[in-house]
Amino acid sequence: MTLSKLSWRNAQRQARDYLVYFVTVVMAAALIYAFNGLVFSQEIAALSTQMRNLPLMIVLASLAVVAVVGWLVCTEGPSRGKSYTIRGGINSIGRSDRMDITITGDRTISAENHARLSYSDKNNRFNLLPGDGRNIVYLNGEEVFSATPLQAYDLIDFGETKLLFIPLCGEQFTWTPEPGEGGHGTV
Repeated sequence: MTLSKLSWRNAQRQARDYLVYFVTVVMAAALIYAFNGLVFSQEIAALSTQMRNLPLMIVLASLAVVAVVGWLVCTEGPSRGKSYTIRGGINSIGRSDRMDITITGDRTISAENHARLSYSDKNNRFNLLPGDGRNIVYLNGEEVFSATPLQAYDLIDFGETKLLFIPLCGEQFTWTPEPGEGGHGTV
């Protein structure tokens, strides 16, 4: 009886996670279409005669808002097997739903800002930063007390959770468009 309740609860949790993922993808696609729809509007066409790069800036803004730049994959801990999307800019990590990356099930992780992970599109670089609390963050077994560069497959460790860092952006790919490319990533 207990196993069936546990299985049911896990199924509900996974269904909720997939629903959130689905809604996020739909909202991201809608946002991209909305931003890019602006490029072809009459008002923007009138403005773009004065500002030649305005359509390009709108496309870049749409990519900056929703572009995935990497992932964290939980390899140990209560959320083992779950992946987390990293977006450009600063991503706050904690248990709270208000965090950019929410780690559930590990009560030893701070609710808010246990750690931060940043991606700079200007420098095409990832960094791990310690959070605001008293808890220590480890990178490949070493304490992190200041911004520390991340490399592919680094292991981030806090609480009972270990996260494997998998970058999308790097030497082989970036979302920064090349001249005349129209906002698509480059390989």
